[in-house]
Amino acid sequence: MPTNYYKLNLASLPDDLYNKETDVKEWLALTTTSKGSFPPDSLNRVLRMDSSVELERIIGISLWMVGNVLPFVLPLFILASILSSTGLVLLKAFLTYVAVLASLNKFIFAPMFMKRYKRKQLSNTDIKDNQYLHTERNNQKYNSLQFVWPESVNRPALNDKPVIFTAIPHGAVPLGITCYPVWSKLFNDKLCHWTCAPVVLKLPIVSSFMKHMGYIPAK
Repeated sequence: MPTNYYKLNLASLPDDLYNKETDVKEWLALTTTSKGSFPPDSLNRVLRMDSSVELERIIGISLWMVGNVLPFVLPLFILASILSSTGLVLLKAFLTYVAVLASLNKFIFAPMFMKRYKRKQLSNTDIKDNQYLHTERNNQKYNSLQFVWPESVNRPALNDKPVIFTAIPHGAVPLGITCYPVWSKLFNDKLCHWTCAPVVLKLPIVSSFMKHMGYIPAK
């Protein structure tokens, strides 16, 4: 007998439902169901998005990439600047690039989208609320994200059960897991803690963000 599958288009989720207080029933009311499979090409559609969202993700993802490699490449640039004038030029160009990205994010895009999504500064105690960060909402839109799951894990099947999610490891771009609130809301109400290499939680800036999202070291 064919299995029932459920699909939720997170990219088109209304912005006013993107918060911790929204009952998951309002998300589930937007799902579509299918027996066995969904029609061909129904899962690979790229949705149109606001140009400001696309620009924010271009800047935001670039800044995220830089933050992940900064502790490793900065010493190399500094060493190169000591050894040659070309190295010094490269160091200045790199620092300028980082400064421009950080400034655009801090003074333009972060305030814009925090206001649009009615967000506040990250909390030191409410991790579940932190997972509704504006960048994760924009990731849903930027990736035209859709979730598909079988009836066996549909609510209320996992309501009172501990769950371990597994994912394919990311490649060069560290965006293997994103859109964090989905994992802490869709299948049950338990806070989802993703794991990462312990060294990642020691990186400057990046580690603070990841801890606020609920990451813990893999063991």
